[in-house]
Amino acid sequence: MNRKLAWALGMVCYLAALVALAPATLLARLVEQQSQGHLQIAAASGTVWSGQAQLLVQGNAPVDQVAIGPLRWELQPLQLPLGRLQAALALNGGAPLWLTLDAARLHLEHLAVELPVAAIGQFSPSFRAVRMDGRLAIRGDDLSYADGVLQGELTMDWAGATSPFSQVNPLGNYRITVKGDSSGINLRLATLAGPLQMQGSGSIKGSQGLVFSGEAHADPEKRQALAEFLRVIGDEQPQASGSHRLSLTGQ
Repeated sequence: MNRKLAWALGMVCYLAALVALAPATLLARLVEQQSQGHLQIAAASGTVWSGQAQLLVQGNAPVDQVAIGPLRWELQPLQLPLGRLQAALALNGGAPLWLTLDAARLHLEHLAVELPVAAIGQFSPSFRAVRMDGRLAIRGDDLSYADGVLQGELTMDWAGATSPFSQVNPLGNYRITVKGDSSGINLRLATLAGPLQMQGSGSIKGSQGLVFSGEAHADPEKRQALAEFLRVIGDEQPQASGSHRLSLTGQ
């Protein structure tokens, strides 16, 4: 073996070792940059290919940060020569979801995660104002995102909704259905159980961001206890009807 060939092979092995052993902190910086700072990976350990960290969601203000929980990832290097980045992601010790990214689209399979409601509430000023909380179970089996369009359907079951402004807690359990197609992302809210009944619909489209409207009312036996909270979340329309208008916007 001549010196030039030995040097070239040595450089290839050296570069391969650098890639294989690239620290997880490199991935953390990439995620933060690509999400414009809204997703943050803290206390990362391991490598880019296999590691773990704490996942945080950062709202629009510095104080609006919510800890989601531990995140583990395993990248599949054999997919790279095919022009695909594929990874198994597990959040809070749950079953892994599969993420595939290529030049055309981002694809998610077997999405099943649980988040605190505050994690998504950070991006809507009107939602954040009433400090709603609870747990959000998100399920979706076949989702893709390409050219600014989300395709697919997922459900978000909101359990144990609470607010410090309410005399009655928990307020109830709710389901948010999300459907994405070429026209945009459409949302529908329905009540599963609880003294606070809420329903409505909305959309997320381009520069408009989130636009949601609906109505809320209390079960008769809880109407007096929830009267003040209902006034906080929306105007009574029509007057003395017991029905309060819901309106949410966000980017």
